[in-house]
Amino acid sequence: MLEINFKDLVESYSKNLLDDLRGFGTNNEFLKFWVPTANDDLQSFKNLVDALVENNNTYFIIKLDKKKFDSHFKDEIKIYLDNFSKIEQKDNNNHYLYLIEINIEKYKKLFSKVNKVVKKKIIQKQDVKNYIKINYENKNLFDQYELNLEFLNPKSFYIKDFKETDSFLKEKIFDHNFFMKIEKDIIKSVFHDCSEKSIKKKVLDLFCELIINKNIQEASDHSVIYLEEKIRLVKKFYPKKGIILPFSVGKYFYELNSLIRLLFKNYKMQNNKNFDINRDYYEVTDRWKKESYQNKINKINGILLKIIKDNKDLNDDSVLVNKIDNHFKIYLKIDKNFTNLLKNRNLLLEIEIKLKNLDNALEVFVDEILDQNKLRLKNSPQNLVI
Repeated sequence: MLEINFKDLVESYSKNLLDDLRGFGTNNEFLKFWVPTANDDLQSFKNLVDALVENNNTYFIIKLDKKKFDSHFKDEIKIYLDNFSKIEQKDNNNHYLYLIEINIEKYKKLFSKVNKVVKKKIIQKQDVKNYIKINYENKNLFDQYELNLEFLNPKSFYIKDFKETDSFLKEKIFDHNFFMKIEKDIIKSVFHDCSEKSIKKKVLDLFCELIINKNIQEASDHSVIYLEEKIRLVKKFYPKKGIILPFSVGKYFYELNSLIRLLFKNYKMQNNKNFDINRDYYEVTDRWKKESYQNKINKINGILLKIIKDNKDLNDDSVLVNKIDNHFKIYLKIDKNFTNLLKNRNLLLEIEIKLKNLDNALEVFVDEILDQNKLRLKNSPQNLVI
């Protein structure tokens, strides 16, 4: 029977020393589904149970360290587990042992109530390696990231002399103030007071562009990962061997990761809220799936033609649909005129914003751009709301 030491698992993940992280080994395949929540042991426990069920583990033991987890935590997990499982608790020296048997029907019923919106599951390809190498970095950014940033032109989220109100959360980042307003778990407004023209301002603006109008939990879990990838894939490169983590390619990513997780924690405390497992990946609508391939092409090209007419430097062949994969991946073929415009304007973002009027799940990819390297636009359409 699978036995998990919860304290050791969380601490190992936090230190990024897991030899079996996400697909590295056969005994702990559930780890590829598990992401702990920073500074929230209860949510991390729920995420772990969810990951085990996702991997078809319905009968297992979880060990809780007696010094680490108090009676309140034990009460909380019992309330949670009683909804869909049989529990047998035993004392074992310095640990509490929880023998847990999941009732799948009850489990599914519980989540059908919690999650009324249909979501899609993102399954990552399993790595066949047995070990990973973790790299640490003391520089603000790798040199190649700074070079790539020259090709990105985000909207400015700078604001001067902001008068603070209770509706905004405030934290420090890069020696500047960072403000965020969240309504019904959605980030409705975000800005900073970094006015200088610098690399760090551009990084802050890109980060703001990624998280605006996003669910705060989704932003906490994935926004820095998306930011790193967005910058790196402008001109695709791999800074070091091993898995790429926020802090392994520059302190800016690490600090932003700490910032968004702290804001999420403060929001939960301020509103006395608990969040369930993050499943904030929306599926393509049936309406869009039922459209014929050619109709999809025609509708997308119609939007692209309107954008071309609004830009005198573009012609009818400057941007066209190359292909559509899995209903939502829209690959565009672009010419040099379009590429040149990207140096001064985030035109890909404007295109994705308009395409999401067809279906909110659509994402823009470019096959040929910047020396034949692939550029992936990871962020959803963003609008600054202050």
